[in-house]
Amino acid sequence: MQESKPIITAIIPTYRRPQLLRRAIRSVLNQTYPHLKVLVCDNASNDETADVVAEFMLFDQRVSYHCHAENIGMVPNFNFGMSHVDTPYFSVLSDDDVILPNFYADAMRNFEKYPNAIMAGGVTVEIITGERISYPAAYYWDKELYVEAPNGFLEQINRYFPILTSIVFRQRIIAEIGLFDVNLVASDLDYALRISPHFSYVMFPNLCAILLTQNQSASVLSASPIILRDFPKLIQKVAKDEIIPSDIRKLGIERLKKGYGSITFRFGVVITVKGKFGEALEIANLLGQFYEYRWKALGLRLLVKSSQYFKPLHQAVVWIYQFWKTRKNRRTATFDAQEYEKLAKYLEL
Repeated sequence: MQESKPIITAIIPTYRRPQLLRRAIRSVLNQTYPHLKVLVCDNASNDETADVVAEFMLFDQRVSYHCHAENIGMVPNFNFGMSHVDTPYFSVLSDDDVILPNFYADAMRNFEKYPNAIMAGGVTVEIITGERISYPAAYYWDKELYVEAPNGFLEQINRYFPILTSIVFRQRIIAEIGLFDVNLVASDLDYALRISPHFSYVMFPNLCAILLTQNQSASVLSASPIILRDFPKLIQKVAKDEIIPSDIRKLGIERLKKGYGSITFRFGVVITVKGKFGEALEIANLLGQFYEYRWKALGLRLLVKSSQYFKPLHQAVVWIYQFWKTRKNRRTATFDAQEYEKLAKYLEL
């Protein structure tokens, strides 16, 4: 039986993807935990988005809708939704993703077990166009894991952190640390770094959400140059957080630099393959100046310059990269097909 007062708000920011939004809303309404409501935040789509939401509102009073007069940007739209949460818990769901039926029930069960946890996060699976399957933040923990502050900071870096799509937050986190940073594209990573040193949280191994990615270049491991430029800002913000014990902060910064530096270098190689030589040189400079990876920076510059002015070498680099990628895809093809078969029903809402 539905409770008169909802416990969880599902925030769904959206912009001009009405049919995908329809699936996202259905995935929330299909939750086995019924004490919820849906807040759709439309970033001035000016298409049939309003009609799609109106269909749900006609039959389910748990769905509400707000349309901005103009596009206010992605992160401000997320913040708008968070600032209008009036339930004890909330989650944020992108309009092209889905949550699985057990998600809220599993999260609430963990909150009952760990009343001091500020958030409960499960497993997200990523489906990349072409039915490639990956787990960007999953199965690094194979059992329920409760982490107390400040240990969560290093735990986050060592084991990764639940992706935003499969996290339920206590509403009081907004009063404690505020909203997403509108000056960062990687605002979700920043939010995790602001939470993990100061609050206890729980991760559980249940599959809770599906993240849909149009192509490999959209994932964090092939991050855009804008996100790469955010990485040093994230590290600098951690360095200024004097509430984190100095030994933990120092070790965490070292590990963040190592992790983000490796991602940055790999992306530099990828965009060199794609012939974006100017961006690749910017990345080489970032590697040398901020991360102090002088040899990697030098190696990347040599690769870029050689590829730029000696076309046969660039073609060889492209061939090697494509060969490696094909081999990698073949190794996971059978696994992907089996996993996709299990998940397909959730994408047919």
